[in-house]
Amino acid sequence: MFFEMGHLLGISFLFGPDNVGPMLPHFFSLFGRAMSMFFNDIGSTLLGRLLDLAFASSLAVAILLKTKKEHGWRAMLNHWRKEYRGAIKFSLLAAGAVYGPLIAWCFVRTVYLDHMTLVQSIAEKRGVIAKTNQTLQETRGSLNSQISDLRSDCSRLDGANKVLDRQNKDQQNTINNCQSQAINLLKPKPFGWHAIALEKAEEMPTESRSRWLLLANKDISPPLEFRFSCTPSIVSAEVKVVGTAADVRTTKLNEQVWGFQLRSPAWGPDSPILVNTITAKTAETKCEFHKDTVTE
Repeated sequence: MFFEMGHLLGISFLFGPDNVGPMLPHFFSLFGRAMSMFFNDIGSTLLGRLLDLAFASSLAVAILLKTKKEHGWRAMLNHWRKEYRGAIKFSLLAAGAVYGPLIAWCFVRTVYLDHMTLVQSIAEKRGVIAKTNQTLQETRGSLNSQISDLRSDCSRLDGANKVLDRQNKDQQNTINNCQSQAINLLKPKPFGWHAIALEKAEEMPTESRSRWLLLANKDISPPLEFRFSCTPSIVSAEVKVVGTAADVRTTKLNEQVWGFQLRSPAWGPDSPILVNTITAKTAETKCEFHKDTVTE
């Protein structure tokens, strides 16, 4: 029925197979609200109109029953055909002429009110959407500002991190150097010693006197053996340890070479060896102490 009405009215898209189901509840709701508006406009209710119709029908039925009782069934039918059928047709036409425009107006007004309600709802939703978009834009701007601040903070922290990283590398290099130096300090020093002339040789009428100091960079335990040679020939030699008694034995190997053996104490930075030599007088006295004669 709805499909045929839709085709006749040229609105078949409203009554298509996919639209009938969803449209029926809206149609019945629209019809109910239109009829409610109709009865409100005429100053009555559906129950009041039904009671009026029932009262009029009861009068007509009472007249028909009275006619049947007085003149019989056939007389009642003749009275029905002559009076009531025309009266009913006239009543229906009169009701259509009177109530039809009002019902149509109620339908149009109901549709208009629905439209206005829908327009107001759409306007409210658009306002909500606009407000939401504004809030979204404000939030987006705030977030962009926060992102910019965070990027600045990250850049600043990155720069500070690079500085700290560079300082850390420098400190690590310093620590490594300190460790290397500490390791070097912990390593035992290689043995080294030097012979130093304390002063210029003292010239005597027939001889020259010289004093030599033998310095070592670490303590060396005795016994220790040395050889030294001087030009010209060595007359005599005396060997002792500075600041303490020493057990030293000297030996003349030849006219220019002497040797000595230190038996105590240990030879080191705090106990250097003092060698006093007397050589034949010459223009220049030279003495050499040979390292290979020292046994560690």
